[in-house]
Amino acid sequence: MEAYEELQIDRLKALFAARCLTVRGKEKALKVGFLSKLDLEETLNGIREMELVYARYGAIPLQTGEDLRPLLNLASKGAGLDEHQLKQIAEEGKAAAAYKQFAAGVEDAPILTRIASYIPSFPSLVEEIDRCIDSSFYVVDKASPELRSVRSSIKSTTRAIQDKLSSLVNDYRDYLSAPTLTMRDGHYVLPVLNAYKSKVPGNSLGYSGSGASIFIEPERLVSLNAKLSGLLEEEKDEVAKVLRRLSALVGSQAEDIELTNDTLSDEDLRLAKAKWMSENEGHVGQISSNLYIPDGWHPLLGKEKAIPNTFSLSKKRRLLVISGPNAGGKTVALKTVGIIAILFKMGFPLPCGQGAEIPYFSSIEADIGDHQSLDDNLSTFSGHIHSIATCLKNIDSHSLLLLDEVGTGTSPHEGEAIAVALLEKVLSIGCFALVSSHFELVKEFALSEEGASNACMEFDEATLEPTYHLHVGSPGESFALVLSERFGLDHDVVSRAKQIAKDGEEVSVAASIKKLSSLIKENEDLRASLKEKQRQIEDERAELSKKEASFEKEKKQFAESLEAKTEAVLAKAKSQAEEAIKSLSQPGVKLHEAVKAKAQLDELMKEDDGALSPRSAEPLKEGDYVESLDYPLQGTITKLSGKKAVVSSSKGMSFTLAIDSLKRVAAPESAKPSLKGAVLDGLAKDKSLSLECNLIGLRYEEAKQELDRYLDSCRVKGFKRVRIIHGLGSGALKRMTAEYCKTHSFIDRFEMAGEGEGGAGATMVYLK
Repeated sequence: MEAYEELQIDRLKALFAARCLTVRGKEKALKVGFLSKLDLEETLNGIREMELVYARYGAIPLQTGEDLRPLLNLASKGAGLDEHQLKQIAEEGKAAAAYKQFAAGVEDAPILTRIASYIPSFPSLVEEIDRCIDSSFYVVDKASPELRSVRSSIKSTTRAIQDKLSSLVNDYRDYLSAPTLTMRDGHYVLPVLNAYKSKVPGNSLGYSGSGASIFIEPERLVSLNAKLSGLLEEEKDEVAKVLRRLSALVGSQAEDIELTNDTLSDEDLRLAKAKWMSENEGHVGQISSNLYIPDGWHPLLGKEKAIPNTFSLSKKRRLLVISGPNAGGKTVALKTVGIIAILFKMGFPLPCGQGAEIPYFSSIEADIGDHQSLDDNLSTFSGHIHSIATCLKNIDSHSLLLLDEVGTGTSPHEGEAIAVALLEKVLSIGCFALVSSHFELVKEFALSEEGASNACMEFDEATLEPTYHLHVGSPGESFALVLSERFGLDHDVVSRAKQIAKDGEEVSVAASIKKLSSLIKENEDLRASLKEKQRQIEDERAELSKKEASFEKEKKQFAESLEAKTEAVLAKAKSQAEEAIKSLSQPGVKLHEAVKAKAQLDELMKEDDGALSPRSAEPLKEGDYVESLDYPLQGTITKLSGKKAVVSSSKGMSFTLAIDSLKRVAAPESAKPSLKGAVLDGLAKDKSLSLECNLIGLRYEEAKQELDRYLDSCRVKGFKRVRIIHGLGSGALKRMTAEYCKTHSFIDRFEMAGEGEGGAGATMVYLK
């Protein structure tokens, strides 16, 4: 039979319904069924998009919406809606407008944008309803000229009545049970004591609850009360007219309003799925020919309590036999796979890790639990076999089959035979299947049969407790003898059972299973050791990164210091030259003063002669000692690449400079010895800094660190314009780049790259 009830799918759908805000959204969550393959693909794409939107922008603005279909049906037939119902219609229009406004500010969400483009918001109707009915559901005076007029008359009539109140109360004070005027059936009356009812002329309009007072409408108020009563009736008629007019407007736009109501409920359910994913670390699967569920867990157990396990099947290995101890998690494992397969086909996110692949199963069948039934005269075994027979009739090569404890309920010998025969049938059909069993022959069948494999639920022999972790590749022991004594069986009975089991072990596969389990344990230990070594390598790599960052910082500080000193020297030379020229240009300068100034100028010219002399026409080559025309830097060319040269200074630092900005000069004595050994190797390995930085593929924090490191290096190199490649993607790297540029003073400006430089996928940064 279909696995729907056995896997408690209704309870699972309720998890999503609870996160919906609209009535129709909750209804859709509870009623959703299996989707067609095309609808499923569209639904999964919609969830993926909403997950990103929810993570970046928060929840879309959906209010608690009612199901408007009954109201729209009434309005379409000409019936009138009351004030509360009309305000519900207005609120729906406001919700649609808010949705549209939200969508306008969202990037890279084509589904949201498309829905916002066609969903109606009927602003004129919303405006008219709000103009006529206020937030307290009261039809205001300005709703119609007639209503304003009649209410004006009501106010003036009421004032006329109130003007006579004080004199009436004073005239009949001695006969009243209370010195007040009250309303009775729309008429102003006096509460008169029964004993004095003849003292107050007027119409009797009933008695008080105690019977001690009679309500009398004084004669002086009869005509005014009658007028007021008539005006109040007119007011009701005018209010009814306003409501009928607004209801007719609703009826004329019922189709648009229903579309809005339906679409917002769809978006409500889509948002509920995104919320569940965020709260439970769920993910969206994709349709595939293979079954791959990474770290799947049972959603009804809760993320904190459930133990995640990974399941993987393909057409080459389509049958998985799960063995292991009782209460070790075999049934939960089967249910987890069944639940995930059904949720997937219904278009829900999955309780598993990222990257799940699920086939589009034609049917999902399960035999899980005890099918004993007194009403149908079925024992545990007969109910079990009847259920399996039904499952086999309903499956084909595109189905998923889940069988729990196959072949139980009869003698072990016959049960094993039935179980193996059933698994042969399942393999011949070609469907995907997960089966739990304690039978040794079933485990042996999975070891030897092509297309089948074993898995076991882990058991900690030290603590005698199951771990609920699934290990694929080997069968597991049942540990029945070990657990029997723990659960109260006499020690002597357990000891005797162990002896009997040992005597028969030669003809069973139990010993092989035990040996295989031991080998797997050794493999797990080796894997843990390898993981620890990998962690140590990562720690060493992190330490090297710290040292590299420290070196880059010192390099930057040195460059800044060198630049400051150079500027100071140049400023001093310029000042001296200006003083010398000024002294020469003064009238009446004496000869010895002119000779002194000329000597100063000659000295300055000598100092600057190297910089002013033209560069040699002979091309530069590796090993030449050069000087930069742009920076106060000298050094040896260690590498030529195109129009760039790597120059290593005497301080051991390397700079990448344009060849056109260099000239050959004589090397100082300290720089003439040739570079060799470790120094030469270090210079040869130095790489030039690129004019672009590619952040694509890095996580947010990694990208931020890389951008910071790169731009610091660009400052040292003196770069003025570089390109940062961040791609489009979710937009997170693009926003991070912009935020970095805004908050660092050494950046002059930044802008989106041109069409030939990457467009919106790259940012051009200009450094000061």
